[in-house]
Amino acid sequence: MQPRDKQFPDAPLAATVRDLGPTCLGLLARITPNSVATKLYLLAVLILTAIVGMATASVHFSQLTSDAADRVHQQGFIGLVTATDLEVTLHRHRRIVESAPAEVDRATIALDRESLTGLAGRLATLAAGIEREEVRNAVDAMALSAVLPELFKLGERVLHYAENFAQNQALDTAAIYSTTAGVLQKRIDRYRTGRIEIARNEAARVSVEAHGFVRWITLCVLCVLLVLGPLSVSITRRIVSRLAKIQHVTLRLAADDTSVVVPSTLDPDEIGDIARAVDIFKCNAIALLDYRRQIEQTNLEFSVALEHMSQGLCMFDKGKRVVVSNRRYGELYGLAPDSIRPGTSLAEIIEMRLAKGVFPRGKLQDYARERLEDARTLSHQVDELSNDRTISIVRRSMPDGGWVTTHEDVTELRRAEARIKHLAHHDALTDLANRVQLRSRAAECVAALERQQKFALLCLDLDHFKDVNDTLGHPVGDELLKLVADRLRHCVRSTDLVARIGGDEFAILQIGIEGEDDVLRLARRLIEHISEPYLVGEHKCLIGVSIGIAMAPRHGGESEELARRGDLALYRAKEAGRGGYRVFDETMEQDRNAKLGIAADLRGAISQNELHLVYQPIVDLESRTIGGFEALMRWRHPGRGLIPPRDFIPIAEETGLINSLGIWALNEATREAASWRQPARIAVNLSPVQFKHRDIAQIVIDALTASGLAPHLLELEITESVLLHNTQATLAALHRLRAFGVRIALDDFGTGYSSLSYLQNFPFDAIKIDQSFVRNLATRSGSVAIIRLVAALANSFGMETVAEGVETASQLALIKSAGCTHAQGYFFSRPVPSGLIAQVHETCTELLDAAA
Repeated sequence: MQPRDKQFPDAPLAATVRDLGPTCLGLLARITPNSVATKLYLLAVLILTAIVGMATASVHFSQLTSDAADRVHQQGFIGLVTATDLEVTLHRHRRIVESAPAEVDRATIALDRESLTGLAGRLATLAAGIEREEVRNAVDAMALSAVLPELFKLGERVLHYAENFAQNQALDTAAIYSTTAGVLQKRIDRYRTGRIEIARNEAARVSVEAHGFVRWITLCVLCVLLVLGPLSVSITRRIVSRLAKIQHVTLRLAADDTSVVVPSTLDPDEIGDIARAVDIFKCNAIALLDYRRQIEQTNLEFSVALEHMSQGLCMFDKGKRVVVSNRRYGELYGLAPDSIRPGTSLAEIIEMRLAKGVFPRGKLQDYARERLEDARTLSHQVDELSNDRTISIVRRSMPDGGWVTTHEDVTELRRAEARIKHLAHHDALTDLANRVQLRSRAAECVAALERQQKFALLCLDLDHFKDVNDTLGHPVGDELLKLVADRLRHCVRSTDLVARIGGDEFAILQIGIEGEDDVLRLARRLIEHISEPYLVGEHKCLIGVSIGIAMAPRHGGESEELARRGDLALYRAKEAGRGGYRVFDETMEQDRNAKLGIAADLRGAISQNELHLVYQPIVDLESRTIGGFEALMRWRHPGRGLIPPRDFIPIAEETGLINSLGIWALNEATREAASWRQPARIAVNLSPVQFKHRDIAQIVIDALTASGLAPHLLELEITESVLLHNTQATLAALHRLRAFGVRIALDDFGTGYSSLSYLQNFPFDAIKIDQSFVRNLATRSGSVAIIRLVAALANSFGMETVAEGVETASQLALIKSAGCTHAQGYFFSRPVPSGLIAQVHETCTELLDAAA
């Protein structure tokens, strides 16, 4: 901005003054020198001249003041505001970047990256504005934009390292960033100082001009002292006073005194604009001080975080002396906190560690030399110390020749890793090998078959272990498993592998066998030792073991194949009565495949109408009438023909298909019984599996409701195995059915556990004596005694007694004399379809009449 003409800055006003001169001369020419008018005119001219001069000087000074205010505003205070804004933005940028290495939360780092992008754009905009302003004012340009790209690049690198938890690279890059930011800060400070100097110069210049104006006014006051003097003096003093106050405030703000109050901020003139600009500068200065306090607080928090780090940290300069360290560093090596001060040399620290006896195991002689030689080398090492601690050390160099190290105690981590590695291949309860290790060793043994090294796989399952768990609880069961594991270890050689593969199932790899005799001797030894009594606390436990054996290469050359065949042999051993062993043979796999085929075909038997029910009469011996019928399931396979229940019912129970088969049989039996012309009781068998997987009581009630059959005409036959565990759910279901009116009969009595407590726990309506006792009536005298005892027992409980398997008249006479109330068997009728029920009634009546 160029200064205007100091004599007549305003062209219209100058033209007016030039026109007044001729007018005054014309008047003087017509007036005589001694007249009063002349004096008045002369006085008027003088007064007018003084007024014009004062007006001209006032306008001139006003213009100077306006120009000075514009220059202070444009070149001074706006620059100060911009510089302050730039410095505040830079401080925020630095705070984010310099705190990033200590940040461990990636989400926070992502937010910081977004903030950094906005701050970078703000910095670039402010720097470009400053440079444009400097060029416009013909001032030496401050090369701010030249520094910013490098600064932004370093900031992005610091966040990148911090986001990937590379704290050491982040710290190194942050140090370079801080240096670059310091250069930029110095340039901003120099720019701000220049802006303050411009403001000070302009204020001083205005002050000088004000003094000249005062002198001019003094001359004019001699002419018009009583007219313009007081007003001129007042105006001049007010202007000078306001400018002086603003100058004073500006200097105090430059000295960081933000408590000063800026005057004239409400004045609607140029000085008011200056005052408002200074007030903005004051607000920015206050914000800057707040940011400085925040930075100091951040530094304090960083120091606190450093002291509370789980890692030990120590920074050295290029002279191998401590710059900073935290308390944890000394604790890791047993050193007092005050022994590691800034300036302590690395050699002194090593000497203190040697004196404490804390150094890497086995490196007493070379430790000091190696550590001093490779101090600045980038490295990551793990030291196992003489005090049984393990320290992970990460060392990173710094640009100034120093380095920083972090030390972390990873002792527990290493122990945990070793424990995890051990658990990955061992059972947590017994510490035996687990399934993973067993599979791995089996694969090794399979590979060794090429060297003619035979081996055997023994699959073990504990007998009656579930009874121990159910009666004594799982803690006792766990202790029992540990004792079993110890016995297994003592039964095998050191080259063999004992594994627990789940629950009460174990496996043994017998490696390097000569033949089958070696395996059988081990199997017999295992059965003998495992079957011996156990003492678990105060409890004496008796269990057994069943063993399935598969040998390689005799029974296969793949580990999975051997495991499958060992399981088949184990299943056959358990079928044979438990407490024994079986060696795999091909018939086992054939039987298994046949069962799988039956199970597959059985899934579609219901939908394809391959199943049907037949009914066998149950005769009331006292009334010599049919007391009811037992519903029996038959399966006519399209390819296999008629399959008896003994061949498919066990398979259905193993696969769970018995649930759907049982529901079908119950619905079909009740539906057909409801359609009979002569009402009769219908007996339906329920499998133990149905009590485990279904709400059997509701299923029975739904079947009766759907068919319309009266509940008292339905009798459910259950075996002793249903009540073996005496679960609350089973008893609740039976009581619910009994309350609904359904009869409950105990089937196959005498073939299972035959516990008399069953008869006390639940009031059965009938007891069915197994046909094996009836079949032996003629050959075994004890059978008659057993039947008589059961009949008497049932009679005492108010229960009916049904003898199954009656085929001859002599058998009928014996069971009747023994006290049985009902009989069932081929003597009366074979099972017949529902359509022949009426004919069975006639046949049975004739047979009973003949027998009587």
